[in-house]
Amino acid sequence: MEWHEQRPVISIQGLGKIYTGYLQPALAPLTAAMPLGTITTVVGKSGCGKTTLLRLLARLEVPSMGDIEWPEGWEQTTMAMVFQEPRLLPWLTVRENISFAQYGDLPVRANTIERLLQELGLSSAAERLPAELSGGMVQRVAIGRALCANTPMLLMDEPFSALDYFTRRELQEELHRWQTQMEKTVLFVTHDVDEALLLGDSIICLRPDGKHKQIQNPLSWGKRRDTSCTEPLKRDILQHIGGLL
Repeated sequence: MEWHEQRPVISIQGLGKIYTGYLQPALAPLTAAMPLGTITTVVGKSGCGKTTLLRLLARLEVPSMGDIEWPEGWEQTTMAMVFQEPRLLPWLTVRENISFAQYGDLPVRANTIERLLQELGLSSAAERLPAELSGGMVQRVAIGRALCANTPMLLMDEPFSALDYFTRRELQEELHRWQTQMEKTVLFVTHDVDEALLLGDSIICLRPDGKHKQIQNPLSWGKRRDTSCTEPLKRDILQHIGGLL
């Protein structure tokens, strides 16, 4: 049994995007599988289609070719997205920014928000405005807003790239913990191969020429932190996206 057949998947079949007036596709046809309840990371050089893939999955773009086969009941699922820039509403407090995406019964909403504030380490900053927060806290709020939307899938477009090394590593650890606890399906776009290997249960390597590749990450979470364990996979990925294979 193949690794992606062990659970339901989002199946990407020959998915591509070409914009009118451009010779090179924004995303050359891609075939890949995203198992539910896992993190799939996406790496590649600029212009290979990383963000285009994310936008196609978010239904913000219509594919020029190919198709996405969703698991049963997912056809109308709403996606939550976290961008590189947090894009918080500056006039709202931390609590209000997180609750902005939540709908439904008010008591349920209040309980959800309080739980997220606690899990994200933001309880003491709940009434602050974004301008009063550090970069890491601001990004936590953006993630909290996406989690509060309570969607089964989370799309993340280089959310940690502007953070310092220590804050970035801390949020990587926390994202893994939140994703495992909530069993979210995550597509995580990054330029950083080390980040892709740390977070990804599988890694999609994109190339502008369409010679894409998906690699299963066989390493446990603990072993992914050891660079000596990840070095062979990292070398394979760098060679592939660099066009050396």
